[in-house]
Amino acid sequence: MLIAIPGGSSFAQQRNTGPGELESTAVNAAFFADQEKKDDAVVPPKPVEVSGRIVKGDGSGVPNCELKFTQLNGKFTQTTTTGANGNFAFAAPAGKYKVLARVGPKTKPFDVSISADKLEPATLVFE
Repeated sequence: MLIAIPGGSSFAQQRNTGPGELESTAVNAAFFADQEKKDDAVVPPKPVEVSGRIVKGDGSGVPNCELKFTQLNGKFTQTTTTGANGNFAFAAPAGKYKVLARVGPKTKPFDVSISADKLEPATLVFE
């Protein structure tokens, strides 16, 4: 049985754990808002395999660029480094992200999104 708590930000769940016994749990609904439920288990969103490239203004790849992807909801962070041609690949849940690209002391922020099958934009220009 689910019992909503006014305000919509949390709920309480009760379940029968045996004869005459109830287990109650208060839960912040925002934590589970983007989770999938299968049977009685909460399953985290499946990561999406994405790839992209960091380039200079002239189109040449930026090697050894550290990329920190932080999901806007703050629930996921991933760091990766580009290869010799500026290419990178990683797995992350779909959503909107802030990316901080760093080469030596120089940094540049980007806004990207990950959908079910791709990173947009897939090419980021680091100048």
